[in-house]
Amino acid sequence: MEQDIIVAGFNKSVEDHRLQYGFYIGDGDSSTYPQIRAKCDYGRHVIKLHCANHVTVRLSDHLYGLLKKTKEYPVEARNLVRSEVVGEVGHPQTHIDRLVKGVRTAIMACGDRSGDVLSLQVDLQNAPFHAFGRHNNFGDWRPRRDSQVLEKDEV
Repeated sequence: MEQDIIVAGFNKSVEDHRLQYGFYIGDGDSSTYPQIRAKCDYGRHVIKLHCANHVTVRLSDHLYGLLKKTKEYPVEARNLVRSEVVGEVGHPQTHIDRLVKGVRTAIMACGDRSGDVLSLQVDLQNAPFHAFGRHNNFGDWRPRRDSQVLEKDEV
């Protein structure tokens, strides 16, 4: 139903306004985008962008899902990932929360740098190290002055 309405909107925009959309913003598991590509005359030219909120929510869900895979990952690794550290303003955060926050910060920093995708790639590769206390490679951006740094490198 939702797919049909959106595809109809894409097609109607051409009829009514001679307007072709160049981008579609959706979540990571959306089945709407394939329908736009298949049923819209100019659909093959539409580029899908991922919503940053959906990206980080899915990342968090998948990482917490890994904690349930007891046969694939040793208990020590799962305990380390789920263990809490003191985050901003003294609130406890799991390492997964820190990683998700790092990814969200990297995405925002990329937007501030006018979409510098190569820097985003470097920042995303560095995010797991940062979440576990290795703060020696920040790239072009720096953490806020009041952010907490872990006492030890847990990588």
